[in-house]
Amino acid sequence: MSVGHPPVVPESPPPAEAEEATGLAAAKLRIVAAVTHPSLWGRLAAVLLALVLALPVFLASGANPGEAYGALLNGSFGSLRALGDVLNRADTFLLLGLGIAVCIRSGFFNVGAEGQLWLGALGGTLVAVYWNGPPALVVVASLVAGFTFGALWSGLVALLKIVAKVDELIGSLMLNYVAILLVGYLTFGPIAAYRAGQSERLPNEHWLPTLIPGTRLHAGILIGVAAVGLIWLLLNRTTFGYEIRTVGANPQAARFAGINSNWVIARVSLLGGGLCGLAGANAILGVQHVLLDNFSTGIGYTAIAVALLGSLSPGGIMLAAVLFGALEIGASNMQYVAKVPAALGGLIEGLILVLFLIGITFARRGARRGGASPAAPVAPAAPRAEAST
Repeated sequence: MSVGHPPVVPESPPPAEAEEATGLAAAKLRIVAAVTHPSLWGRLAAVLLALVLALPVFLASGANPGEAYGALLNGSFGSLRALGDVLNRADTFLLLGLGIAVCIRSGFFNVGAEGQLWLGALGGTLVAVYWNGPPALVVVASLVAGFTFGALWSGLVALLKIVAKVDELIGSLMLNYVAILLVGYLTFGPIAAYRAGQSERLPNEHWLPTLIPGTRLHAGILIGVAAVGLIWLLLNRTTFGYEIRTVGANPQAARFAGINSNWVIARVSLLGGGLCGLAGANAILGVQHVLLDNFSTGIGYTAIAVALLGSLSPGGIMLAAVLFGALEIGASNMQYVAKVPAALGGLIEGLILVLFLIGITFARRGARRGGASPAAPVAPAAPRAEAST
């Protein structure tokens, strides 16, 4: 090797990297850039327009839209007990949404929140049912087990991507079904209780404590709120958060800055999956108190909409989680009072997401016509702690 000459840095990536940058990877970059920059007004407009577009469906079903929406609102916020139920469901969406957002912000499109939710519920159940230690310690250990099970399940997705080059969209989606089938096998076999399809019920002393008497609001909501603050600090005030945002915004810039993208993805997968697993353990210890073979009906997939509507930011996800929690809890009361199928709550959720994404598309087209450049995103600025050094 010659002395005195710096190594030559290629001006353009090798063909394989160039092809990757212009294919699926480039599409992921555009999605991250688009979702993280919409205005609050755009999100509010999507919600209001979805409520309007659902009116013909109410009319077609023979229901009074005013009565239906009144029942929806009353079932969500009409009593302290209803509010507690909304916050419990919002807490699950919040932890799932944070886990999904952290992954997507790094460009790691892990759609395995559903499977990680199931594995987290399994981990929390195993500790809470089969360990007879001090109650407070058992509760903490159950939550840690839920986080760990979810993290390891998500870590498997990252391992497949890094080692075997399996795209995370495919790997995480397939592992969702494996997780659901695994829990189904266990609840019908090795951990089945007096009837097939469920585990033993958690002892009362291993439940998360209730915060407000007369409601089912449990202490898990405090974990969700704490997670919002911690994830915000991680993304905006730490070196790791800077690496996450840089890899997600511009992988080439991250590579030239000396950031190991694979190492970032590995850590992000563990953190994101852990949060999703924690959501599962939270739901078991706080609300369900037993692991069923039909534990979740697709909550992990709905949480993707929560993360996107929240613009992948902790504060936005918290608001979106409350909105979706209210829609799901209020829909049951809407069915009981206005005789409207509760599935219409899911219809409204879907309309909100579709309209939100359509709004982003039109906004980007408008920016192009106005002369704004929609080019590849620029790497974000370093956190303040680094900028001063």
